[in-house]
Amino acid sequence: MGNFAGGAAALDEGLKKFNNDPVLLNWRGNAAMAMGKFEEALTNYRKCIEHIGTIRPMMITDEQNPDANAATAVFTSELYNSISLPR
Repeated sequence: MGNFAGGAAALDEGLKKFNNDPVLLNWRGNAAMAMGKFEEALTNYRKCIEHIGTIRPMMITDEQNPDANAATAVFTSELYNSISLPR
């Protein structure tokens, strides 16, 4: 079994600097789920969705071409679609 508590702690450190980063928030939600902390996971997933529009191509790749925008759009869509929350 993985060290989810250690992973969560590392993600928390990243979130201190980038508190609204949707990728970090998604992974933090995954870590919480793995530890059975479902309310905490939901909080992180909801915050991820709130800030998903902040993902920029340069955050994912240093390529400076039109494909970077397309890749980011696919990544953002997949991230958003991977999170299904009850209303």
